Amino acid sequence: MKRSVRSASDAAEADSESGLHRRNNAGKTASNAPDISCVIDDSQLGKNTESNDTDEDAAYQITEDTYSFLFTASINSTPFIWALFIFVFQSAILVIIEIGMVEDGSPDNKLSVPSGVTRAVRVSQFIALILAPFTQDDFISSLDMFTVRYDKSIVKEFPAASHPKWFLANTLRGLQGCLYLGVCFCLIVQASDTLTVFLNFAALNFVGELDDVALILARKGYLGHKLEIEGKKLGDVKTLERQAVSIGPKCKVPARLLRSMVLLLALGGLITGGAIIASNQNNGQYLCNSVTVLFGDEVWETEEDVDYLFYAYFSGRYEIKKGLLENQRPVYFERGRDPTIDPSRPPGKFSYCASEKAWVFTIDGITKGDQDDGDCTTAWLLRSPKTTAFDLSEVSSDGWAVWTGIVNPPPTEFFSISCDECSSEADCNYHGSCSVNTKQCECDDGWIGTSCVLDEPCEVIVDEYYEYQFSLLRDDNDGHLVMVYDRPVYFAEDAFSDGTIVVIYTGRRWYDVYAEISIEDFILMFNDFFHGYWNAIFEFSTDYFSEPTGKSSPVGLEMNQLISFAGDFGAYGDTVKTDRSFHCMEGTCDRCDYDVGGTRECIKNQCICDSGCGEDGYFYNFTGYFCHIYAPSDTICSSSGLNGEEQV
Repeated sequence: MKRSVRSASDAAEADSESGLHRRNNAGKTASNAPDISCVIDDSQLGKNTESNDTDEDAAYQITEDTYSFLFTASINSTPFIWALFIFVFQSAILVIIEIGMVEDGSPDNKLSVPSGVTRAVRVSQFIALILAPFTQDDFISSLDMFTVRYDKSIVKEFPAASHPKWFLANTLRGLQGCLYLGVCFCLIVQASDTLTVFLNFAALNFVGELDDVALILARKGYLGHKLEIEGKKLGDVKTLERQAVSIGPKCKVPARLLRSMVLLLALGGLITGGAIIASNQNNGQYLCNSVTVLFGDEVWETEEDVDYLFYAYFSGRYEIKKGLLENQRPVYFERGRDPTIDPSRPPGKFSYCASEKAWVFTIDGITKGDQDDGDCTTAWLLRSPKTTAFDLSEVSSDGWAVWTGIVNPPPTEFFSISCDECSSEADCNYHGSCSVNTKQCECDDGWIGTSCVLDEPCEVIVDEYYEYQFSLLRDDNDGHLVMVYDRPVYFAEDAFSDGTIVVIYTGRRWYDVYAEISIEDFILMFNDFFHGYWNAIFEFSTDYFSEPTGKSSPVGLEMNQLISFAGDFGAYGDTVKTDRSFHCMEGTCDRCDYDVGGTRECIKNQCICDSGCGEDGYFYNFTGYFCHIYAPSDTICSSSGLNGEEQV
């Protein structure tokens, strides 16, 4: 091996002398052509040419890992194949990790970055990003291509070594290092807590060191005698350190400076990427800006004026108020309700309560305590399980506590939170398209709702119990449907001369409401941010309400009748189930023929019911909008018709 080192030293000295001669000539040329400013002299290189006289300064020990087998071993040898296998194995692990991290991402958040993180997590992420390039030895070692040049004298000890293989070894080492840094970046920015940041960083370092582990196994003889010999010989492989790198015909840059610049470039890329992610998080780019919240039937009977707080009235869509943060998290308000416009009718809101370490639902002016001091501990009406989530849609719908006057309230029986935003037609139930600008579904004809999951409501419905006909309520000004809680409103025309009956949705149930006001007044009330709680819907004459539902119309639902508020019957009073139901008038003619009634006629989309004499000699008729109600009588009929005699 001494012979190899001397040869390297002699070659270095010869190169140094010839290099000095070339640099002196270059200096002369530079004096004649001052525009070539990148020609660097010996002082700029930071190296005294006389220092090349020693073997220690000239020799450079190459990196000892399996990638060096790609340089020293022959292509068809076991060490070369082993090195390729380790490269493929490491890369496959990193690619699998990367695929697993991005496969659940959305078009707007392909890296599945959390919607937000705490300041401690943010600092931890940037510390990890700074450490990443300096602790990745494969990436660092691959930069030797800038400072170490191929020495032909190596072939005396390693005949299979060549300049292309030297380039191959460092290129694959660099590719693996870059892949590692890419996966490391994704793991770091995906972390939502400090411990996860450093655990993922440490776990990935193990994958990056597999090539070192593979060399240790080879040197200890676990992989055969051939690999053991070749592995131990890697410690004797030395080459020459390069002083400058040519980047043009007459332009050179110090090799170590170029190597440092590449390292800093990688560091800058990681920091810049982290800063972009942090900026997007602060701007709410990864947040769901609109959610649909559905409350259950829980009711809080407040002590003042025996007021009932129906939580279901606060069901609906909630949107983030831009620029407003509480405890580093956004605040969601009921859609379309600005708290500054009418303070006497404050909207419901969801915000993060630091003292409870949970998301809470509050209504300004309504608290559990005696004083409204703004403390979320006394103000919350619903409280999530403990969480650090930054996005309301990421909070589980299970385990929310609802205040009904009990000190330790149980979890709500029914409660759900879902994001309204879409990213593809699948989010629109394939019944509409997703708007790129608004991230909202634009439903096809025949479908309505946030996600286009509701059938378009029937234009005309009929109440068979009272034989009222209800039509969709439209604004006389522009003809648009009057909507309440994202559902249409039905009204009965000419049912009463002194008032109006409407059937409206209130967040969980359909109500049959009568009021001594005109339909025009109803339209004004509905268009002015109608709210079941603040408009005191039960103060109207509400005699019927449906079973809990999310349907787009009351068709086919069971109806309950409110008998009395008197006594201890609770918020919904004394109620009983009824046979009352609503039916759609569309396609009525298809339903006019019942087996029990024989043939019926349909004129202008309305059933003309049969009547006549039955086999028992008594007169009968069928009633109802679909002629499905058999109505026998005590009137006796004869062959010539009714004889006017009644059965005694």
